[in-house]
Amino acid sequence: MKSKIIAEAATCHGGSVDEAQQLIYTASKIGADVIKFQLIDPPSMYIKTIRTANNETIPYAPFSVRTLEQLSLETWKYLYRYSKSLGIEFAFTFFDINSLVILEDIPVPFIKIASGDITHKILLKEISNTELPVMLSTGMSSEEDITKALDLLNNKSITLMHCVSLYPCPIEFSHVSRIQNLKKFGLPIGYSDHTLGNESALLAHSLDVRVFEKHFRLNNSPKTADYDHSLCPEQFTNYMNVINYADELSSNSYMTHKVDSIYDLETKNRARRSYYFSLPLKKDTIIRPDHVKFVRPYSASGITEIEEIVGRTMKDNAFSDDLVTKDVLN
Repeated sequence: MKSKIIAEAATCHGGSVDEAQQLIYTASKIGADVIKFQLIDPPSMYIKTIRTANNETIPYAPFSVRTLEQLSLETWKYLYRYSKSLGIEFAFTFFDINSLVILEDIPVPFIKIASGDITHKILLKEISNTELPVMLSTGMSSEEDITKALDLLNNKSITLMHCVSLYPCPIEFSHVSRIQNLKKFGLPIGYSDHTLGNESALLAHSLDVRVFEKHFRLNNSPKTADYDHSLCPEQFTNYMNVINYADELSSNSYMTHKVDSIYDLETKNRARRSYYFSLPLKKDTIIRPDHVKFVRPYSASGITEIEEIVGRTMKDNAFSDDLVTKDVLN
């Protein structure tokens, strides 16, 4: 099964239409399956002001920054059409119910829910009414948090995304083994990967993960909140190549438990052992343990169990180093 790789552009456009378009173009050219942005409505996500220790009211910086990163509905519609022309899927992470209105104009293939909103009951209930597949990030979440979220989403087509909410996430904190715990929910598992390398993705792939989300930016993208934990095109291409190679390996027969490849058999013939006669024996001799030796090379036609040899009689004469087979024993 080929993995789905999502280029999470988030807000790396910095509010620039040209930057967003270039992100889409580059993601399509390097072969990402999906380009995804974060659809943030600042009034629905942040307070506007914050009170200082001196009881002064000052603007809340995240609100101001996110406001500058806003793109209009018409712009998003244009970017969707542009993505479609390039053959790359176009999706959003939604953070509030007001932004869901955009679904009337842009038919996304799925809805992404960020880790921070797994307890946003109002949002989850509204998303459950869309009938769209959902990717649910599980960073910072307990098993109880996940169970409650799944109940609110009402048995939709859901992929649970393993996630560690560190930006960027050191490899030693990636906790890929948590994927095994997520499997108890009986749902497909993906990986929202915030590390800057490929190692944890390979571990996740070995645990049957086939949906990967990685933050993506251009070499000269503005330094938004997502800049430091996003991969540039060359890094992202390398990331995809590693996953695609893992796909190829896992689809080949020599990745199964069956031991029958030409390489296995060549080594087996050289490294395994069979029973050979340790001295010449005449017909009708009753075979003792010292009459045989267990040595290389292996032969598929030879006897490999000493209990099947000792105590039996020779059917004919044999020379030293002759293979002990069923044909020479009575």
